[in-house]
Amino acid sequence: MPSGLQRRPERIVFCVGASPIDNPEIETALKKNFRESELKKLKTFYCPGGLNYEKMSAPSKLMMKIFVKTLKAKKDKTEDEQFMVKMISSSYDISDQKYIEPILQYLKK
Repeated sequence: MPSGLQRRPERIVFCVGASPIDNPEIETALKKNFRESELKKLKTFYCPGGLNYEKMSAPSKLMMKIFVKTLKAKKDKTEDEQFMVKMISSSYDISDQKYIEPILQYLKK
């Protein structure tokens, strides 16, 4: 390979979650799920999705209700925690086809 050219990662990973796209915890989650050496070989993408309580299993719904209740009861919540309580207290959908555009562009290269 000529010097100065970088090899593109051969694998991509795209993740879908309930967090907004600008949530710094996304990078933290990637680092918890992949070793640093793996991340260097991957091209990662994150696509926001949402939560749908109506389609969740009973155990998952119960777990989320407990988590929301615990978070609501916490004193001196940070701004991020207050926002999270608001977001996860009910179903929501923040998905948008625009989030797959960077993946498609990368694949076309």
